[in-house]
Amino acid sequence: MPGSWKEIKTELYADCKIFRVHKSTRESEMSGQQFDFYTLEGTNWVNVIPMTADGRIIMVRQYRHGIREFTLEVPGGALHHEEDPVEGGLREMEEETGYVCREAKLIGKSYPNPAIQSNICFYVLAEGCTLEKPQNLDQAEEVDVELVPVSDIPDLIKKGVINHALVINAFHFYFNR
Repeated sequence: MPGSWKEIKTELYADCKIFRVHKSTRESEMSGQQFDFYTLEGTNWVNVIPMTADGRIIMVRQYRHGIREFTLEVPGGALHHEEDPVEGGLREMEEETGYVCREAKLIGKSYPNPAIQSNICFYVLAEGCTLEKPQNLDQAEEVDVELVPVSDIPDLIKKGVINHALVINAFHFYFNR
């Protein structure tokens, strides 16, 4: 039966602005052998499923540098240090879309990639959203807002139009709440 791994030493390997890479030497409880592991330490994230009163999801289309393609996603981003996930989600939604909402709730959380990452992604449902402000994007953000009927979401996932794993996970929590 697998056991825990004793940490021998950990050091900062690289600081990459949005995450830090740590190199840890750990010893297997089963075999007694030591191995090096690299983990990413980053802030926690939040994804918001924002809905208008008429049942449309407020989504964003943006270029993603990792895959060099545009994706259709829900608004979201990094939480500020110890920021409440619901408050941070509403902040991200407002910045990226200009929509605001007064009622929102946490509907789930997951570990994006526990093999190499230590952070959590939270999922928030915001209902009754209304457009009240212009977008307030970061300098490197370029985001188009699209309203998508909630009934279209499963087909968009099936066809691969919505292909961001954490966004698909957000809809999992939404449809199974």
